[in-house]
Amino acid sequence: MKKRKIKWKVIDKSKEGLEVGDFVIPTLTGIMEQGEPPYEVESVNDDGTFGVVQTIRTYQHRMNLKRRQLKKL
Repeated sequence: MKKRKIKWKVIDKSKEGLEVGDFVIPTLTGIMEQGEPPYEVESVNDDGTFGVVQTIRTYQHRMNLKRRQLKKL
């Protein structure tokens, strides 16, 4: 009898779809510093970008980024 080869699939949770309310970290250089809170997905735009917002006390920083530029927490 031949041995069956088992193919293992590595599931990358960070590549799953994003929904409004998910917390993400942008992978762009220089955007976040250590100790800053993560961004939250605020909206999904028609062109495939995601509107994200980072809130620090009353200050809010907003950006529109593509899916490949975000890492899901």
